[in-house]
This record gives sequence, C-alpha cells and structure tokens, in this order.
Amino acid sequence: MRSGPKVAVVTTLLALGATWLVHAGLVRSGGACPVREPTASELETQRQSAMLPLAARSVGPAPLADRWVGTTRESFVRDEEASGRRCVVEQAGASLRCERDRDEELARFDDAGALVALDRVRYGLSASDGETALADLLTASRTRLGSPARSWGEPTASFLDRPLRQAGFEYRFADVAIDVTATHMGRDGIVVREQHRAMPRSPRGS
Repeated sequence: MRSGPKVAVVTTLLALGATWLVHAGLVRSGGACPVREPTASELETQRQSAMLPLAARSVGPAPLADRWVGTTRESFVRDEEASGRRCVVEQAGASLRCERDRDEELARFDDAGALVALDRVRYGLSASDGETALADLLTASRTRLGSPARSWGEPTASFLDRPLRQAGFEYRFADVAIDVTATHMGRDGIVVREQHRAMPRSPRGS
C-alpha cells in the first residue's frame, strides 16, 4: 500500500510534536524536563557502535600509539590549561571543549575517565596557511605512522582557494582511526580538522 510511509511519517511527527509540547509546558511551569541526559557509559557504548564499520577496515595496530591514548581527564585539562586554552565540561563530564583564539579541541572520555576521542579544529586560515598546516600534519604523520591509507584532493593553496574544496588523508589502525582535512568553508576560510578516535577494544554490553 502506498499510504503506509505517509502514515508512518505523520505518526512520527505527531509524536515529536506531543513530546515538544510536554517539554515546553514543563519549562513554562518551572518543572524539570523528563528527557535524561545519557551517561558517560551510554555515550561510550554509542561511540563504539558507531566505530565498528571503521574497525572492520583496520590493518593492524598503529606503528606508534598516539600520545593521547589512555590520557586521563585530569592530565588532559592540566596540559590544555598550561597551553592557554580554556576548557568547559559538557555532557555531564563525558566531554571537554577547550578553546584558544581560532583553535578548538573537543575531547571525549569513556566511563573510566580515559580519553577515547580528540577532535582538533583550526579555523579562519588562508589558503596558504591551510596548505602549510596540512603539509606539516602529513609530514609528521608519515614519520610516525607511515603512508596514509587514503588521501584525496590536492594539498595546495591553489586547490584550496575555492569554496567547498577539500584535501585530506586518513589512517585506519586496529587501535586508532585518524582523519585530517583542510576544507574551504567560504567566509570562514580554511578549516583544518584532526580527528583521532580510539577503536573499539571489544564489543560492549556482551
């Protein structure tokens, strides 16, 4: 029947609308919203599940483990503040957002307080600065980890100097996934992003 999907969509929208009305009514009356924020353990379970497709493409452990693997929340904050960044706790302590000028880091921690994901972003760069940053990161990565599993785009200022152009590279190891990109974001200039994510050690909840 052709009406099935439409009915399902309408039902979903009505359910979402009812949820929003309940939330809005509670906020106006001063009550607490019943939506519970996920715990660090639940967030880590979700993260590991999302990482499984990447783990399936891994090629063995990284030649050199990233220095951040196993870092504790306390030592991470200490190092970040020593470098001049300001850190704010998010997601009930499961995440930390640290900022300094046009430099931002988002760190995720598991339920034991160990660092499991680190997302570094530099934004507002010129095409020339983006080329330099990407070249430096590629050189350092090759020295530590060998050749990337995949690369795309052209890591040059002339290539990056147009909106939506992107160049980058990635690694897929059994213990860590690394993605590095330089993307032209229009008015925001070139955004250089480094993602380091610990791979699932074993299925959680089994």
